[in-house]
Amino acid sequence: MKFLYSLFMIVWTVIISSKYTYDRFRHKKFVGLLLYKLGLRSQKIKQSKKRCIWIHATSLGETLSTKALLHKLKAEDKECHIIFSTFTTVGYNFAKGFSQIDQVIILPIDLRFLMRKLVKSIKPDLFILTESDFWLNLLSEVKKYGCPMILMGGRISDRSFKRFLKAYPFANYLFSHFDYLLLQDESMKAKFSALGFSPQKIDVVGNLKLDTVGDFKKVQLGLNANRRYITFGSTHKEEELLLLNNLQSLDDDITFIVAPRRPDRFDEVRDILNETDLSWRYIDDNGNGDERVIFVNKLGVLEHCYAVSILAIVGGSFIDLAGGHNVYEPVRHGTPVLYGPHMYNQLSLTKIVEHYSVGRSCRKETLLEEVQKMISQGRIDNELLSKIKRETEGASEKVINLINRLFKNEEVCYT
Repeated sequence: MKFLYSLFMIVWTVIISSKYTYDRFRHKKFVGLLLYKLGLRSQKIKQSKKRCIWIHATSLGETLSTKALLHKLKAEDKECHIIFSTFTTVGYNFAKGFSQIDQVIILPIDLRFLMRKLVKSIKPDLFILTESDFWLNLLSEVKKYGCPMILMGGRISDRSFKRFLKAYPFANYLFSHFDYLLLQDESMKAKFSALGFSPQKIDVVGNLKLDTVGDFKKVQLGLNANRRYITFGSTHKEEELLLLNNLQSLDDDITFIVAPRRPDRFDEVRDILNETDLSWRYIDDNGNGDERVIFVNKLGVLEHCYAVSILAIVGGSFIDLAGGHNVYEPVRHGTPVLYGPHMYNQLSLTKIVEHYSVGRSCRKETLLEEVQKMISQGRIDNELLSKIKRETEGASEKVINLINRLFKNEEVCYT
């Protein structure tokens, strides 16, 4: 089993390296921290005598979901040493901005010798994997080292679950490396149980993306008080044009804020906007104040855009590619949300916003009609918003409770 997996990873590494090289020289595309990913450039790990907690989050969404947890970890134990790993450049850059993290590193490709070297360098007292980045050699080497391993906010999409069922022995072995699974909802508990993980080591804690830190402060975006704004958040290829084409007939006092998911698409989105007949400006430009489109060509302001909008439309959901993104983030600021039919990676969040009737799915054919309905309903009532937060948030606190019990050597068992 391990041999076949290792053989697959070698082939995959060759393919990925070839693609990155082609993108870099043929399309002049920025490929991020490639040498670190391939293990061709070593990362010196900061050593500490303090308790070391290693947290891994694949990309931007998972990285952002750890924000509340990181605050709570440092509040509970200011002396703990936090190593944070991620696999994407965007996730890496965002994590670098979290003051609670002592060091951010890029996780290399899952080759056994690279993972063994990395684990021995970090020397973790606790390993926390966020959501769903299941790498066999990573998990195996951490397990060999002997520290507790937690899957935090764990999830498996329906597609992945079907694949895991077909490869049940591999899936059972893969997840057996974890000591505890802290999952998003009961449906995830059923999936992991079906794959052979002991129910006594499973707890449903909720979705980390629901938790807030409490330090959100609006920034000045140079918006016109006489206009209304709809934010297209975390959009992917083809989605910007799809949304703009379908919503151009909305009232002229509505401006669309377009915020692509990935920075490497900024030039592409600029070209798309230039080919339309719509007036537009960059988020940091003054402009005339009545532009039809504002292009967010930088990271770190999407949440602020959601907060000032009458409606949010979350991308990665109108094309069968990413499986959707965080639809709760705009709701947290009182903004109702729409999204496409492809939300298979965010099912726990869609269940929540739909349960409270503050978000809904729609097809591109009915997009205009659904947008008009949502606008007419207005922003989310403060009383309802308080209820939603009270009844759904708190996953980070449950994770902290488990960590404290582990470090106190108390027995942890769920039923």
